[in-house]
Amino acid sequence: MKSFLLIFLSTITFLFSVDVPIQISSSVDIRGMQFNITGGTCSGYDATGDGVDNLQPTSKHLCTTCLNATNNDDGDDDDDGICDDTGEVLGTWTGDGTFSYDPVTQGPDATADVGPYAFTSYYVQPGGFVFMTDFSGTALPATGYDSSQTLITPINTGATSDICIDAATLIVSDGDGNSILYASIDQNNCLFINVHDGTPPCTDTDSDGVCDDDEVVGCQDSIACNYDANATDAGSCVFASDVASDCESCSNDGTVVVSDSDDDGICDADDTCDGDLDACGQCGGDGTSCLPVDVPIQISTSIDIRGLQFNLTGGGTFSYDPVTQGPDATADVGPYAFTSYYVQPGGFVFMTDFSGTALPATGYDSSQTLITPINTGATSDICIDAATLIVSDGDGNSILYASIDQNNCLFINVHDGTPPCTDTDSDGVCDDDEVVGCQDSIACNYDANATDAGSCVFASDVASDCESCSNDGTVVVSDSDDDGICDADDT
Repeated sequence: MKSFLLIFLSTITFLFSVDVPIQISSSVDIRGMQFNITGGTCSGYDATGDGVDNLQPTSKHLCTTCLNATNNDDGDDDDDGICDDTGEVLGTWTGDGTFSYDPVTQGPDATADVGPYAFTSYYVQPGGFVFMTDFSGTALPATGYDSSQTLITPINTGATSDICIDAATLIVSDGDGNSILYASIDQNNCLFINVHDGTPPCTDTDSDGVCDDDEVVGCQDSIACNYDANATDAGSCVFASDVASDCESCSNDGTVVVSDSDDDGICDADDTCDGDLDACGQCGGDGTSCLPVDVPIQISTSIDIRGLQFNLTGGGTFSYDPVTQGPDATADVGPYAFTSYYVQPGGFVFMTDFSGTALPATGYDSSQTLITPINTGATSDICIDAATLIVSDGDGNSILYASIDQNNCLFINVHDGTPPCTDTDSDGVCDDDEVVGCQDSIACNYDANATDAGSCVFASDVASDCESCSNDGTVVVSDSDDDGICDADDT
């Protein structure tokens, strides 16, 4: 009888409902939070998979979740309770009991909990998951280091162990919705949430979790010259230009230094001349100390070219008077392909053929010398001015993708794609990228992406044929009784 009474009293205690007051102390405004409350125990957990149970975790999360789990991978792909990467054998968590929370927020019995008033959305699931936030953007005000308040007071029935917040599941967001990494559970009270980046008490005027006495004002941008890794409050930043010709860099004292003593856009470390080099390689020269130089202009194209024009830069005087017959005939292709061509002294180049012939495509893997003007007296490197380049195709249309090669400013590329590739039909589209399809926009199977012509299917334009295009590119006939009257009109 005595034994039965003890068991009965034990059962009554086991099923007794208890309040679970959860406290919070924060030095920043809180926008929302979530965590799990547990009241059970872990069994069967084996951290190494060696068959010997380890000291069982007091956290439900650590007991039942792989250590290497991420948001998108639970770490146990085959769900056999053994973690994929570590061999960790997950345990079983039991005895949480049941949690509930339904506070009164008005009248004489209104709850003293601050959570229901600060957050429009809050709930406690029976399994102990707690979530609260305010989607309108309001936040729970900071208490300061020296104060705390009761956040919520759920009710538990049937817990078999001490009820605690599972620290591994705690997520707290600040007033801007950013996760606060230093939020933690108090070491002396597992139902107490601390949101302080420092050791209380202290004054934290800006509520950033750092005591005023410990604040460091400084630049917080890591690429700035005066970046301060210890800064807790934002200060001004100083940056060096990332334009190479500005020759700016950061000094050890956090300032910007300019290393171009002659201000010629060439940094001192690379500058071999205190001044400018002319085209003859003379420092400070006027470009007249060397003989005239050839300026070979190359071209690589995947389509026929009807004409082109551009400006040559570099200073000095340009000329072009090629020999086109006999043993000294030029190897340039321009004079043979175009009946009209000239190079003006200032560097303007123009060539075309008004009869309609064109310079044939070279293909992606080949190039040829277009023209070789002569320059005398250039004061800098001679290049094609990319902004002035105009190229026309075999039909006389401007080719928008014509460009100057990045590694040779006297090389013209006319390719719609990245060479090298095979372009059998020289249409400017690599063979691997060709799309064969119908290119007639009135056809049923018209393909706007087609680069090579394929077969086309057309619906009859005779009304009594009752033909139209379907969504799959075929022709459908809408005359089910074959009487020459289309179904839509047939009564």
